[in-house]
Amino acid sequence: MTYEPVSLDLMDINAENELELYLKVDGEYTLFAGKGIAFTEDHRKRLLDGGNPTLFAKVMDASEIEEFRSRRLKNILENAEIDNSRKARIAYDTSVSSIRTMFSRCNADTIHNVEENAGLIVHSLLEDSNIVTDLLAVEGHDHYTFKHSVNVGFYATSLAVTLLKDKLTQQDIVKLSQGFFLHDLGMTRIEREVLNKTTPLTRQEQLAIRNHPALGYAMLEESGHLSPEAATIVMNHHERTDGSGYPNSRKGDEIPLYAKICTIADVFESLTSDRPYRKGRTPFQALKIM
Repeated sequence: MTYEPVSLDLMDINAENELELYLKVDGEYTLFAGKGIAFTEDHRKRLLDGGNPTLFAKVMDASEIEEFRSRRLKNILENAEIDNSRKARIAYDTSVSSIRTMFSRCNADTIHNVEENAGLIVHSLLEDSNIVTDLLAVEGHDHYTFKHSVNVGFYATSLAVTLLKDKLTQQDIVKLSQGFFLHDLGMTRIEREVLNKTTPLTRQEQLAIRNHPALGYAMLEESGHLSPEAATIVMNHHERTDGSGYPNSRKGDEIPLYAKICTIADVFESLTSDRPYRKGRTPFQALKIM
């Protein structure tokens, strides 16, 4: 058994709990509401009033909670009574959770969860373009690699929808979005100490980082999730038009359009996010640099 966090936003008021729910108090898990018990507005109010809005679900394995999050995300995004700002916040938080799980335990199931959530978000974006503004307004306060992946996924998907919506089918855009969210998959094979390092990387560490596109490609291939779109994006998002990128030093039109879209989002997110070694630039400053 394991305990996994459940955002209060995902709880369905007056619906029966699908999972046993616990509070974490002084490092110990205490039962809050049993499975099959209706989660009420009073439950929600007690949690908020007590300053303890995070619940924990007791599950057999983490995939059970990921499936629950995906089901709830689908219901929330399809609910016309829920405003876009709340949908955006829940979509963002759910995406961060699925990417975080993938980084801690990368396998075919966790990759599938990331892809499924990306598909749900694309369908929502295409139904209501106003949600794009709310998605981009959601700010994360810490920027681990998995949060960077989520931000790039949203930015690149929004850019692709703006540029290509009339040229691609909805399923095409879903496939692209899945590739955008998985663009840094190979980073799951890089030691966390290297990813979070605040001092200059050694030559060996630089080589390890520069190998992450090839690692991500191989991982998708091994897991059976290597679509043409994901292959293009994962392998080429660090290529540069002047040939200075990696891993294959491609130039100009040798770099596929989908990878270029991901690159724009990747660079913009990196420049505007706070890092341990520098403050993030403003969007205007980032665009000027780019």
